[in-house]
Amino acid sequence: MLSAIDGYDKLKETQGWGSMKNNEYLTTKEIATELRVKEQTVWRWIKTGKLIGYKIGREFRIRRSDYEQFLKQQRQKLPPDIQP
Repeated sequence: MLSAIDGYDKLKETQGWGSMKNNEYLTTKEIATELRVKEQTVWRWIKTGKLIGYKIGREFRIRRSDYEQFLKQQRQKLPPDIQP
């Protein structure tokens, strides 16, 4: 018979919950600091749907994988006349 902990570990494995990438959440402040923008900017991205956030109590949390996807979507190519 599986204990509750063993059952949870098995569920993590079968559902892909085991990787840190899926379980790691960032705060709006952490993202703002990393990108050197104001925290209000991160809140605005969440409010407008550009960045997926989860409201936990009074705070927002952003899954690292959602944050990385957001960064990929923001990447732009430079015009040929501005190439380094």
